[in-house]
Amino acid sequence: MIKKLLQILLMANSLAPYASAKVPYSEIEDLRRKTIAIRFASDNPTAKKIKACKISLDFAKMGAKLSLLQDSSAKQWLDLTISTDDLHELDNKSKKCLARASCQIYEVFLSSARVEPNIQPEIEILKGVITKKVETMTSKTYEKAWDQMPKACEILKQTLK
Repeated sequence: MIKKLLQILLMANSLAPYASAKVPYSEIEDLRRKTIAIRFASDNPTAKKIKACKISLDFAKMGAKLSLLQDSSAKQWLDLTISTDDLHELDNKSKKCLARASCQIYEVFLSSARVEPNIQPEIEILKGVITKKVETMTSKTYEKAWDQMPKACEILKQTLK
């Protein structure tokens, strides 16, 4: 009986690295909002929308904060493994990432999380597609996302605390 239980535990443990990532969409969304706030404010510090926030901007601090946020998220995502179950939804998210200014966040996620070996080629293609989209993102991309984001000033202020 104990031997059987140990075998089950060992088998479960050996499969653990391939558990579904359960993609942390709420964390990705939170990081997306913070990234938009920082990127738009950095790119457009004199814009009326930013001045309306009544916040002093420290560009060195903003860049460091954005890097810290992304690095911290990347470290958390190292323990996740992207599975076949995640592939379809991630593909859908990649198709919308430019309009939502989330491509950079998905790029960080896909580069951080482990990938089941059987879907590695698909993930590499997805990474390439997203990287190309990141390269096309401009200040206007972040401005559009800022305009669609509820309580953008609050998010900026909170992020820069």
